[in-house]
This record gives sequence, C-alpha cells and structure tokens, in this order.
Amino acid sequence: MFEIVRWYLATFLIGCLGFPISYFLFSSMRTIGIFYAKSIGWSFLALIVWWFGWSRLFDYGDNLLWIIISICFFANIFFYFTNRELFSKIISKWKLILVSEIVFLVIFSLLTLVRIQVPNAENTEKPMDLMILMAVNRADSFPPLDPWLSGEELSYYHLGHLGVDIVSRISINQPEIAFNLGLAMVGAMAGVAILGLSLDIFNLNKISRFRSQIFVGFSAVMGLLWLAPLAGFYNLIDTLLTIYKEGGTLFKEWWWWWYATRILDGPIVEFPAFSLLLGDLHAHVLALPLSIVAIAIIVKSYVYESKLDFKCWLKSPFKLIAVAMIFAALFCINSWDVLSYGFIWFGVAIFVNMRNKNQFFVALSTTCGYLTLPICVALIFAAPFIINLESPSIALGMVTNETTGLKNLLLIWLIPVLPVLILLSTTRLSVNYRVMGFVIAIAVPVTIIFILIQMITGNSKVIFDRGSGWLSLVVITIIIAIALQQALYHDNKNNKALGFSLLLVALAFLIIFLTELFNIVTGTPGRFNTVFKIWYHVWTLLAVASSISIGMIVNKLPNSINYSNDIFTSKNIKYFLPILYICFLIYGISYMYSPMMALSRAHENQEANIDAVVYLKASDPGLYGAISYAKEKLSPEEHILLQAITHAYGKGGYLAAASGIPTILNWPGHQIQWRGLELSLDDRVAAVDQIYRSGSSNLGLENAKKYHVTHIYIGREEKSLFGWDVVDRFKDWDIAWEQDNSVIIKVP
Repeated sequence: MFEIVRWYLATFLIGCLGFPISYFLFSSMRTIGIFYAKSIGWSFLALIVWWFGWSRLFDYGDNLLWIIISICFFANIFFYFTNRELFSKIISKWKLILVSEIVFLVIFSLLTLVRIQVPNAENTEKPMDLMILMAVNRADSFPPLDPWLSGEELSYYHLGHLGVDIVSRISINQPEIAFNLGLAMVGAMAGVAILGLSLDIFNLNKISRFRSQIFVGFSAVMGLLWLAPLAGFYNLIDTLLTIYKEGGTLFKEWWWWWYATRILDGPIVEFPAFSLLLGDLHAHVLALPLSIVAIAIIVKSYVYESKLDFKCWLKSPFKLIAVAMIFAALFCINSWDVLSYGFIWFGVAIFVNMRNKNQFFVALSTTCGYLTLPICVALIFAAPFIINLESPSIALGMVTNETTGLKNLLLIWLIPVLPVLILLSTTRLSVNYRVMGFVIAIAVPVTIIFILIQMITGNSKVIFDRGSGWLSLVVITIIIAIALQQALYHDNKNNKALGFSLLLVALAFLIIFLTELFNIVTGTPGRFNTVFKIWYHVWTLLAVASSISIGMIVNKLPNSINYSNDIFTSKNIKYFLPILYICFLIYGISYMYSPMMALSRAHENQEANIDAVVYLKASDPGLYGAISYAKEKLSPEEHILLQAITHAYGKGGYLAAASGIPTILNWPGHQIQWRGLELSLDDRVAAVDQIYRSGSSNLGLENAKKYHVTHIYIGREEKSLFGWDVVDRFKDWDIAWEQDNSVIIKVP
C-alpha cells in the first residue's frame, strides 16, 4: 500500500515541476495546461536525465536525479516570483486542479487494482518490457547495455521506460514494482490529459453548459481508456455462444478476449483499453500521455488567427524550444507517434493557411516553412538518441495482402467514429463540390498509382484478391469527404470545436486510407508494424473527436424540438430519435468488453501482488534466487551471465530480463526487428550451444572467453534444452551460487 502512496506523491511532484512549462504553452486555453502538467513534467525530466546520462559527465542514479529535480524546483520558484499573476490564476483554477488530481487518482487506483490481480511479467512481450526497464535501472550511462545481446547497447525506444524508472526512484520503489505501477500511471496520465484536451477543444466555442462539459470529459476518458471496438463485443458474444454450446464459464475461458485484436490476418489492431488490461509496458502505450499533449499543440495551431509560417516561431523562441522538446521526447518514447501526429499537424496547418485565403500550393509551401523550425530543433534534441539507434532499414512498400474488408472495417472503426456519424446525421450537411473534388483528386490518383504499380510488377492478382477491401476504400473516402466538408463549414461558422474535431476525423481516416494501400516496411514482415502502431494513434484521434460530438449532442438535447441552428435542424427529428437510441445502444454495449476482460484476467489464478517477479518464488524458486543473486552480486558493465536462448515469447533469458545482467543472446527475432535483417546471430547461437554441451572442456572455455562470459546459469530451461546432466559437465568449475536445483557457475 505504501508503495502506491509513494508513487502517487512522486507523480504529484513531477506534475508540479511540469506545470510552469505546461502553463507557458497552454495558458490561453480553458484548462491553462493543468491537465498536461504531469505528462510534460514526466517526459521532460526523462529527456533531460537521458541527456546527462548520455554525456557521461554524470552517472545515472539517485544523486543525478535529485540534483536535476532541485534545479527544476528552484527554476520554478524563479518563474513564479517573476510571474506574480500566475498565483491568482492558479487560485482561480483550483477546481480544475482538484478535478485533475481526483481523475488521476481514480484511474490510477482502478488500473493499479487490475495490475494487482494480474501482476506477473510473463507471457506476450512482458519479459522484453521488463528487460528494457531493468536495463535502464541498472545503467550508469545511456543508452543502456542490452541484457539480451551482450556487448551491445540497447537499440530500442526506451525513454518511456526511463521515465517509469525515474518515478520508481523518486518514490523509493523497485523496478519489479515499477513495472505495474508505471503502467497504471501512464493510463492515468493519458486519462487526465485527454480530459483536459476535450475540455479545451469544447470550450473553443465558449460553451458554458456544465452538464455538456461533464459529458465531454467523461466520454473522452471512457472513449480512450475503456471503449472497445465492435470486434470486442463480437468476440464476447462469440465466446458466450461457444460456452453455451460446449459448457464452461466466461471467466475460465482462457484469454477469450485476445481475438478482439486479431480479426485481421497478420496485423494486430490494438486499442488502449486492451493494452492497459493486457499489461505490456510497451513503447506505444508509454507514449500515450505525451501524444495527447501533441494534439493539444495542434489545437493551438488550429486556433491561430493568422497564417502559420516560420515567423510564428521567431516571435516566441522559448515556445519553439518547448514544443521541439515535446516532439523529441515523443520520438524517443515511440518514434511512430511523431510520424502520425506530425502528419496531423501538417494537415491542420495546411487547413489553417487555406482558411487565410491561400491557395493549396501556397498553403503547402507556407506550412512546410512553419514546420521546418520545430522539426529541425526537435531533431537536434533527439539526435543523441537517434545516433545510437541501430535501426533496420525503412522503406515504403505496397499492401498486397492483409487488407481490411468491409466487415472488418466496421468491426474496428464503427464504434470509435459512431458519435461523430450520429452528430453528422442530425446536422444540416453542407455540400461543397470543391472539397469533394479535392478529396477525389487525391483518392483516385493514389489508388490508380497503386493499381498500376501492382500491374507493372506482375501482382495483378492482388487487385482482384482485395475483394470487399475496395468497398472499404470507398467508405473511407466518403467519410473523409463528408468530414472535411463539414469541418470547413463549421470552421467558417466559427464553430471551432466541431470544426477541429471533424478535421481530426478527416485526417484520421486519411491515415487509414493510406495504410490500406501503402506499408512502411521494417524488420517486421507485412504491414504488422504499420497497423499496430499507426492505427493505435487513429483510435486516440477518434476518441477526441467523438467526445466533442457527444458534448455537442448533449448540449442541444435539452432544447425544444424546434431547432433553427446547425445542430438538429430537421423538424421531424422525433422520427429519428429511435435510430439515435439504437446507435447509442450499440455504442453502449461496446463498453461491456473491457470490464469482462478485466474480470476474466482476475480469474487467471495469479497471486494478488504488485511485484511483477515475485510469482517466481512459488513457480520457479531457483530462478527467483538467481535473480536476487545477480542483482546483488553482479554488475552489467563487468559481468555476463549466460542463459539458454529461446525465441520470442519463450522463457529463456528471464534471468537477464529481471536482473539486467547481459547474456550472449535472447529473443533473436526481436533483435533482428530492432537492428535489421542484416544482423548475423548464428555465431552467438552456436557459441551458447557449444558452451552448454561442451561444459568445462577447452571448447566450452574458449567460447565463453570469446564472448567474455563470467558466469553460467543452469536452471529448468537450460536442463530441458541441454539435458538434465548439464551441471555435471561443468564439475571442474566453481559454483558461485546454488539453490533449488539451479546453479550459477563461475567461469575461470
């Protein structure tokens, strides 16, 4: 319990440190940056600590961390004393501060309760995430050493894990505790941030109805952290029907909820509720709070009255630095977020410049000038991180399979966009043939280019195999055209809240459209990464837009049926109300998936705890003892502790993951994904095999010395792979540690 309290107090401190920067960026908005303070303070602190650790001038640790916090604290005091009016603003916004802390505490407590029910860092990519967190925790400098590839630095996005480790140090918690509390914290920060963002957007219209604002904020939080796609409800009903036919209970049906994200052949379509309940402390989840702050920056650009060009930044260089740091930190947490939200920012900036009577190509060139400065400064801030990434080659490819049919399109995207569609269906739709022509002028040539390339490269069969996927593209194009038309219409009517939310919808579906035709080729085959990473961002964008739509609907519902404005214009709306009720019923039942998933996870027979590794005490006490020994007696810089190699999601390498002490190799498939297909690992695989099979012979010693192995672990996994007599092969070498049929042997 005290671990949780200390963790919350640490986040409160970080929020206080981040508030001056948040206020500086968003003082003109409704919430004056209060709801973004934790996210900004957390990411900025991680980025600054990483810079110091990378410089090698100071070792990473508690001393460095508290020195930086102290400097930030005194800088904040100076800021407050030089901005006396800030005190009066803070006092006037005390209700918002209280709301933000209450919302954070509620979400944090609920997610912590979920993590306590299923705390184990096992299955899926949890061992990998634990490995990254422990590598950061045990590092003296950055990038940290890779526990699963001895002698090499970690080549994966780890700034988010560093942020989690920083909070664990401030709160005096161990990394095993941080694994679970960090995930709860990230979910809570994202919930608070999207609550503030939805209120900021909704209040662009100066709408004062308190009830509407409650619905906006509540629906934003629920839409991001709780709502599931229609595929989730479909998955739930399918499971219940199977149970009805074959017997059993829902809570004993093993991981029935898994398939809601696997409805496409190949790509994973994950959404935030699933991620938080699954419990992977992964980069795309850790980036969620800061990605919402990035949207808030885009809102600031949207409401800018003049044209957006490079001169905007010259007027406020400190804002340029702060914005650049946000996007630099976002890149270092998960680079895919910068790609998506950079695209959204680009699209919104073009929209704003065209609003100022510029032609498209003039607006395009002006926008390029506007974004050049923050991009360049962000690259400078992120350069040390980028330089040390041994990333695979990236190319643009064509989507030849794994496409989305019309059924799956509805199963994935109908629910997130449904409130927007309901609002549009009850709104006077303007017909703008120029906008329609513009959308068609983009969609048709891009599609033709795709078809021509397939024909030229001899893949004509792909064109016919897509089937209902072509209908999906038509539906997506229609949504883009309608949303863009309405965004322009409401923007001209000075309905900025609705205009911006519809613009987000248009750009979000443009992203979906492009990813249906083109693929970012990385070390992962197919369009796995493209969908897994980028569609996750689309979910966030639609959660924002839908919350505004719900607010608009609620804001007008108490009025009489005689509507004369742009919302609910039909005099016969009473005949449309049954359809509205059905739509909201469909929307409502999609909230059933997440609580059912949470309850099912609570019945997995994991021991209630907050420690992600303590389960090994009962299931594998030898491994648990070896982890404790390695953490206490060995150093990542001085020792290499050999373990058996297993492929991704296997049990090998857990000792390295939980202790941070490197082994020669583990999860080789992930190393190739991180570093590129050209990475050769055969020698390492052969060396590990020879060491365990040759024992203390000259061949075994020669291979151990080649990779600077100082200790060899033999536990259940090693015995199952290399024989139960494997310990006897090392009888000529000293045993450094032994417990519960597991040993650590010291290499002479």
